[in-house]
Amino acid sequence: MKRHSSPEIAALIPQYWDLTADLTASTVEDIVFFGQITIRMMIRLWRFTAKSLALQIKDVDEKLTFLQGKGAANICKIAKQYENPEFPHVDVPKDSWSRDPEPLDAASINRKRNATTFNFCGWCKYARGDVCRYNCYITASCSIKTHAGLEDKKRRFNTPCFLKEASDKVFDEIRKGLARERERLIEEKRKTDEKIKLLLTLEKRAEKKPAMPAHRPYDWFNVGDSVVCYIGGWKERIVRDNFVTARVINGYRHHDGCVSVCYDECVHSGEYLEGHGGGYGMSRPEVMHTWEFEYLLGHPDFASLWSKKGTSNHLEGFDAEQFLDALAKEAVARSAYSKNKK
Repeated sequence: MKRHSSPEIAALIPQYWDLTADLTASTVEDIVFFGQITIRMMIRLWRFTAKSLALQIKDVDEKLTFLQGKGAANICKIAKQYENPEFPHVDVPKDSWSRDPEPLDAASINRKRNATTFNFCGWCKYARGDVCRYNCYITASCSIKTHAGLEDKKRRFNTPCFLKEASDKVFDEIRKGLARERERLIEEKRKTDEKIKLLLTLEKRAEKKPAMPAHRPYDWFNVGDSVVCYIGGWKERIVRDNFVTARVINGYRHHDGCVSVCYDECVHSGEYLEGHGGGYGMSRPEVMHTWEFEYLLGHPDFASLWSKKGTSNHLEGFDAEQFLDALAKEAVARSAYSKNKK
């Protein structure tokens, strides 16, 4: 296998994962140690990035192709194909959370996207913005300029198109900027494709391991799944065990960030399912598939990574050291039981 530098390996981990967990890697073996499931999640995210980059390349390329050989006179001619409206009633709506004046006439409210291209920003094909109402950008910027890497001012919905009066120099700057952006996106897409290729190779070398809690797929737990739950941190538990078995049930926000369970025994004095019910966020390490629990018992090094680096940085109420201590005690107890049984 080709030798890769530490920065290249570190870059395999999706950037936003740094905001949720502390997974790091400097060698291919570090990545392999994460396990197949986590590598697959990394591949899925990089494929999403590659798809997004492909769309961006297409968008910039279309803009560049469209502007080839064109100037202000061409844009003025094209603009005649689109609506060039007036705005008789502009005010702040009573139900608006912002203080931005908006067009309140019926024609503006019902106007479709792209209708004012090259005339006014509000419904222009190339407008992009934060404040949008109906089909109109109340405030926007021109994506032709921003994609070219040129600074753009804040544009109101009724701002006339600057391209109709732009100089040939401005058009040249835009075309050069778009060409640079296209090359940048192509290079980023190439690097992303290389990451996917390498991760696919490493996935084949990796073992099936528990999914990192912070990066579980949304449907990681399904109704009827056998799970083990860590309750060692509970003050309200009425059993001595640190770990209890349960089954996944259809409950609050199932497959939408949460997992509900029915414990096999009564573990608390609450009313939910008469002490048998519980619920967890999807990223909580306290709930795990039975096979995941068994794997963690037998692989303390991975369990340490899983509970310390694979969990969210913003997780509250979970003590990784306490969890690992309980896990170690469970492994010792099982080993002693097995020996006594013999």
